[in-house]
Amino acid sequence: NSLLLFMTIKMNTNCLKEHKKKLIIIALLVILAVTLIVRFYDLTLDQFNVVEYDTSWADEGAYIHNARNMALFGSWKLENDMFNPMYISPVHNFLMHLSFSFFGVNTFAIRIVPATLIFAAIIFASLLFYLKDKKLGLLYFILAGLNVMLLAYSRSAMLEYTILFFILIILGLIALNDKFSWLAAGILAPFLLSSKITSLFFIAAIPLSLVLYFFIYKDKAYLKRLNYFILGAVLSAGFWLVWLVPNFQDWLFMNLTGFSSRTGFSVNRLIFVAIMHLKF
Repeated sequence: NSLLLFMTIKMNTNCLKEHKKKLIIIALLVILAVTLIVRFYDLTLDQFNVVEYDTSWADEGAYIHNARNMALFGSWKLENDMFNPMYISPVHNFLMHLSFSFFGVNTFAIRIVPATLIFAAIIFASLLFYLKDKKLGLLYFILAGLNVMLLAYSRSAMLEYTILFFILIILGLIALNDKFSWLAAGILAPFLLSSKITSLFFIAAIPLSLVLYFFIYKDKAYLKRLNYFILGAVLSAGFWLVWLVPNFQDWLFMNLTGFSSRTGFSVNRLIFVAIMHLKF
């Protein structure tokens, strides 16, 4: 019986080795099918529940305000309307308007954007990791494709989907680690900032990390990467300044004015969390 069991296990092992590539391809196709189905199945269904409020976020409707205005009334801003979230996230606003022009103003048109963009970012970032290391690229695709947070935000048109889209690609570019990838990462940085100003923390961490590594390892290669990143950011920022300069007062009002602004809210929340978690 022991000999028979040993022979059976050996035959199964040999069979697995013989069909290893086919099995990997099948497993990847299954994961791809699962991530596509979960992301794109009936996007009009209610999104995930927020425990603190015992309901789903209502911000989806608020953030499409200006894009909806343009689609329905032909104007970004309506008379005497001071609520203009397009200045909080112009990237999201323009993407929503593009979707409305194809699908009309409806729930599907809102949510097809995050579903498509996050899936595209996972595929593209996986390819970047794959160029660096084949096994790493495949592992990244599996883990990112089945990541619960990425799946949740793929089905919700919150501003976080735009942040995740750019962060996933920037991480892949940083991992690729050549002068063109650092330049491209820099070009995407202002787009990330224009998705939501609170992403500034992530953006600032990149040059700060490169400077820190330079002082630790005394390697000038880190400064070269920093220069390419800054060059890309400057080139891209020039494009965004064309939009920002004539809209600066509105942008300032929606992002930096008072404690109710996005930045003020974030700072207050960070301080509150820090105080709540102090242990004496």
